[in-house]
Amino acid sequence: MEFITVDDVNDAVLQISEEDVVAANAYVNSLAKKFRVTDDSKLLNPPVYTIKRIAICYACYVRAMNSIGTDATVVFEGSGGGEGRDINAQKAKFYRQELDSLVNNLTTSAFTGEEVSGSVTINVFRA
Repeated sequence: MEFITVDDVNDAVLQISEEDVVAANAYVNSLAKKFRVTDDSKLLNPPVYTIKRIAICYACYVRAMNSIGTDATVVFEGSGGGEGRDINAQKAKFYRQELDSLVNNLTTSAFTGEEVSGSVTINVFRA
């Protein structure tokens, strides 16, 4: 299933390609299979905001990772910390953090809209 298209991704710096969107849709489909949602007819269409945002973040993360080192504004002066920071590296870090946060809180109901018995829940307690 397609969760996003190129038109769904708006980032002023990153130039998202069709390949990035295909990778993002494949990633979200693999997450659905991880949550035992193997029948495409059970997937919500259109997807909920969280699922769509995961796909967008993944597409941006892939593009940012592939673009690291292409930022022409980065300058290295060699004076210990005087170098500029690659905007693509910064974007990759940002999108990875958001992606991890969204995926860590994902449930089966985000894909199907209904609670599924046997869903995996892990409670973490801190001392």
